[in-house]
Amino acid sequence: MGPVVGGLILGVLENIASGYISAQLSSTFAFALIVIMLWIKPTGLVGQKVGKKV
Repeated sequence: MGPVVGGLILGVLENIASGYISAQLSSTFAFALIVIMLWIKPTGLVGQKVGKKV
């Protein structure tokens, strides 16, 4: 479910960025958005806590 939501958000924001900022910078904006999202929430958009196996 996380990759589907992430792909939709990324696609919409990339199209908005290409319309308002520049079409040439839209891929740079998309890459920066992915890096920022992984920095803020490394477990993913709908990440679940994983229990420790003993």
